[in-house]
Amino acid sequence: IIVFFEDKEKILSDDITERQKFMQDKYYSNAILITKPGAIQTTLRQTLQDRAISSEFRIEHFEENELFVNITKHELVPKHIVTVSYTHLRAHETGRNLVCRLLLEKKKSAQILVHQIHQ
Repeated sequence: IIVFFEDKEKILSDDITERQKFMQDKYYSNAILITKPGAIQTTLRQTLQDRAISSEFRIEHFEENELFVNITKHELVPKHIVTVSYTHLRAHETGRNLVCRLLLEKKKSAQILVHQIHQ
C-alpha cells in the first residue's frame, strides 16, 4: 500500500491516471489518496470508487479534515480531573471532616506501630 499526499487545490482525472501508472510501475495494488478539502469534484470521486471496484488498482480517497481526531474526546480516554495539593484540600476542610481525618490518621499510626512491634 502506498499513501499519496496531494497539495493541489484541484485534482484532475489526469492526476489519478498518473497515480495509477505509478502504482502499476512499482507493483502497488492499493493506495490512499489524501487531499485538501474540496480538491476532488464529486464526479471524479465517483470515478475513483468505480475504478476501485473494476480495476486492479484501488485508490481510496480521504480529505485531510476527515483524518483529524481529537483524542481527548474518545470514549476510552478517562475523564481528566484537575488535582489539587493536600494543603489546599485541608484549607477547605470542614470541622466534621477534620475529626474523621484525625481519627483515621490516629488509627493508621496505631496499626503501623503494632506492625513494627511484631517484626
